[in-house]
Amino acid sequence: MPNRKTLLGVFVLALAVVNPGDASIPNGGKVPRKQPLAPEKGIFLVAKPGMQDPRFQRTVVLLLAHSDQGTLGVIINRPTEILLSRVLPNLQIPVADEHTLFFGGPVGMDMLIFLMRSSTPPKHGSQVMTDVYFSADRETLEELLKQRQDKQQLRLYLGHSGWAPGQLAAEIARGDWLLARASSVTVFQKDLRTIWPQLIEQRPGPEMLIKNTLPGIPGAVDLRGQVRGEHPKRVGGL
Repeated sequence: MPNRKTLLGVFVLALAVVNPGDASIPNGGKVPRKQPLAPEKGIFLVAKPGMQDPRFQRTVVLLLAHSDQGTLGVIINRPTEILLSRVLPNLQIPVADEHTLFFGGPVGMDMLIFLMRSSTPPKHGSQVMTDVYFSADRETLEELLKQRQDKQQLRLYLGHSGWAPGQLAAEIARGDWLLARASSVTVFQKDLRTIWPQLIEQRPGPEMLIKNTLPGIPGAVDLRGQVRGEHPKRVGGL
């Protein structure tokens, strides 16, 4: 175990969907072709209505990292009723009872990752978009909790979503996912029940550039023995 306390992975994000609308050009009235979105950090994967994998049906996944080594993300619209104080009882911080966990994905269910919203880069965090970072550092998490960061600033995820090299590209080519530009407002402030339907209605453009461009994943806290393999209970019919 590393000397420095490492924990979760910070994934905070919000989304601004990019509509495929065209902007006219004054000189000649020609319409430019929009650059297709590609898998990369700060992009939402939006499950299409026909998604066959039940683990990802009606989900929105925020991509945290993407490279030729694979892809890392967290599901942002699957809340659970599991309290942070339950999986990390040794925190000894009262506000730990105020934070519930999100189901981040079916991979690493014994790991905790968190997203944070910050105007300045945290010492132990990786940037996802302008003001959103993810981390797995315990000291950083404890500091955020002591500052009484609420759910509009801090989101915690049990498990994550991961793809091997080329796997996500194959799923997109098969028609499993739409891509949309992410924003912190969507991640931290939007009604969880409406995120997926709204993104589906906006229907980002069908052309998608597939490129395998993922940096290393910060170490996450080992929660084995804390949740004992229990499947998170979904709430609100999400």
